[in-house]
Amino acid sequence: MISILRRGLLILLATLPMLANAAATPSAHDLVERTTKELLSDLATNREQYKSNPSAFYDALNRIVGPVVDADGISKSIMTVKYSRKATPEQVKRFEENFKRSLMQFYGNALLEFNNQGITVAPAKDEGDDRTS
Repeated sequence: MISILRRGLLILLATLPMLANAAATPSAHDLVERTTKELLSDLATNREQYKSNPSAFYDALNRIVGPVVDADGISKSIMTVKYSRKATPEQVKRFEENFKRSLMQFYGNALLEFNNQGITVAPAKDEGDDRTS
């Protein structure tokens, strides 16, 4: 359960949008590390409140993690071009909102069971210059 949680949280946090100006902004690694620390600190402080009021936790999770996770981009890639072209803008928006809410609730529920065993944010691997994505 813990390894699934760790892997899931790292995947969730690793889906960060590209940074436009790397010199002026923190690195992706620093952003993931800072966001993870903030999330775990908030969870440790408010765990009992969140267990009795999960919607407050989902709101905090969305406030902390939401800005650094490209949930809209992920949901569009899941929907694929084929289906997004057939859908109305309202259907696409509803799919994106439902996907983001489901994502936050799924990982949020796992985090509520997390007992602060620790999460290590490993530095990014150098994949070489031939990487296309």
